[in-house]
Amino acid sequence: MSDLRAAVMDRLLPPSLGLPGAGTLGLSPAIAEAIFTPIMEALPDSFESASSEERTAALAALEAHLPSAFAALLQAVYSAYYTDRRVRDAIERATGFPARAPQPLGHSVLKPFDPSLVQAQRGRPALWRSN
Repeated sequence: MSDLRAAVMDRLLPPSLGLPGAGTLGLSPAIAEAIFTPIMEALPDSFESASSEERTAALAALEAHLPSAFAALLQAVYSAYYTDRRVRDAIERATGFPARAPQPLGHSVLKPFDPSLVQAQRGRPALWRSN
């Protein structure tokens, strides 16, 4: 079962540009069993041995058949993947930018906010009622 989970995760987030695939990171324990169960039951038995195109087609069919379960799985896989330190390190190496939340430290590459950009909006009447 864990090989099947890894195959699904690698198809959702395959290895690319020096970043590892989601399935190869061993993230499946971080993905709730409740999310994987309906997905695993709906996948064809041949998913692990299928080609990339066949896996993509199977996942697309599953997304159409179980949209809520698929959305939950996709969100869980993306969350586990992009919060993994190995992935963040690879992103930093690939882009040269720190892989961290922009706040509270901000990003030095952003210019300071220019209040004149909203001056025209400030001169317009309010679009809401006060009572």
